[in-house]
Amino acid sequence: MPCYPVVYWRLSRRNSDVMNFIAIHKLRKILAFQLGRSMMAFILSPRNSAQ
Repeated sequence: MPCYPVVYWRLSRRNSDVMNFIAIHKLRKILAFQLGRSMMAFILSPRNSAQ
């Protein structure tokens, strides 16, 4: 009985670590997509190709 809270704490901690990892991965994917889109818009912008 006394070891149950520790196991539960470790499980919840591991679960939160996994959730944090997934959230960071999704954020990085979204940021990379936004960066790539802005770079494409910058490259394809008419004022840039006019130079």
